[in-house]
Amino acid sequence: LGTSTVTTFVESGTGVAEGGKTGFASVITSLLFVISILILPIFRVIPSAAAACGLVYVGVLMMSTVKNVDFSDVRIAVPAFLTIAGMPFFYSITDGIGIGLVSYVLINIICYVIDLIIYAVKTKKVAPAASTAGEGEEPAETVEPVAPEKPKWPITVVTGIIAALFLVMYLVPLSV
Repeated sequence: LGTSTVTTFVESGTGVAEGGKTGFASVITSLLFVISILILPIFRVIPSAAAACGLVYVGVLMMSTVKNVDFSDVRIAVPAFLTIAGMPFFYSITDGIGIGLVSYVLINIICYVIDLIIYAVKTKKVAPAASTAGEGEEPAETVEPVAPEKPKWPITVVTGIIAALFLVMYLVPLSV
């Protein structure tokens, strides 16, 4: 009915955040969408500029969560910035989320490969040092180097699939 999937996701997420986990909140939301179709002619009388104040307030609420973003970690900071900046530049919330998600996956894959290279270099076997103790002397204690922890794959399967779908949406031409 012309409602973007992002909007219905937000409505459903809001219901779950408020405690509606049985699906009844989704049923009520769908009923309210049906009712909104019936009263749409009344709302068409109101000019679209009247919604500007509400949209500014929604923007303020969205920006209030930015303080929780860890901008010291490039794996999070760059995708967060691209998401925030992409929404107004592309004039699309969906495209802003998409560019942020794709950049998150690409940056995390690059950082994972770099971490693997560092891990491989650090765990390369080094020949043990020869004992310098003379005859009759006890050898000095040797400290075994601690192997670094192997890096973990940072991307979940769902995140990878969604990023791949966004890439298809961006790279496949719409008209043939």
